[in-house]
Amino acid sequence: MRILLSNDDGIWASGLRAMYRALTKAGHDVFPVAPLSEQSAMSSRLTAFDPLRFREINEEGFHGVGIGGTPVDCVKIALTELYATPDTRPDLVVSGINAGLNIGFDVLYSGTVAAAREGALMGIPALAVSRAMRKGVKDDPEAVAAHAAALVDTFDWKIVPNRVVNVNYPPGGPEQARGLRVCPLSPGPWRIKYVRGTDPRGRPYLWMSGDITRHDQTTDSQTDSPLLQAGFITVTPLTMDLTDNSMLAAIAAQLQWQERRGRESWRLSEAE
Repeated sequence: MRILLSNDDGIWASGLRAMYRALTKAGHDVFPVAPLSEQSAMSSRLTAFDPLRFREINEEGFHGVGIGGTPVDCVKIALTELYATPDTRPDLVVSGINAGLNIGFDVLYSGTVAAAREGALMGIPALAVSRAMRKGVKDDPEAVAAHAAALVDTFDWKIVPNRVVNVNYPPGGPEQARGLRVCPLSPGPWRIKYVRGTDPRGRPYLWMSGDITRHDQTTDSQTDSPLLQAGFITVTPLTMDLTDNSMLAAIAAQLQWQERRGRESWRLSEAE
């Protein structure tokens, strides 16, 4: 397959390089297009009012393009400028391996997931890959990359058009995992703390601290956050449709009632 590889940690990140080696070893044509600097938590930010600089990265065993923009910029440029012809258009977009999980509400903020989502929005199935980072636990991106590359080869990507398959690995990677579970996202948002301070000019500031607590508002142990805590690899398909179909009829009925009420009020005013 032709695979577009991107991320949000930057084109020099160890996770992206490991993914490149694993996919190339598996026989795929891999085209890395990634940010020149770290772009974590950029979500779907798009550069609209500034020029985007880019450079080719040629190293022994690696060739890619670094772009001075966001993960979404990278995927958009790759699919509309660099690999837009029928004989170069990728069959799959892979984003990662991210240094840190992307579970639950993380997918709203994640640049890793956003890069994959951009591929899906442009009609190409996509895989987002992230791994847990825990102090004292061996971190081996090569093992994660090999396992993720095997998923690429075994999965039928035709069944997930315009979708992202979001995969997360627990601490210790696949070698220490208890297995793999296909599951929904956990519904809890972050609880973020900010540090207050004063800059050298006496101006106050707030700086988001590294102390981020997950607030998983669920008792369902079969969602991604508790499953990862239990040591499982999690796989979650993500759709691009943001419409809340369950609320369409209720909101339409309410607005129609308000509209009728407004017309009746106008008629009464005219009669007076």
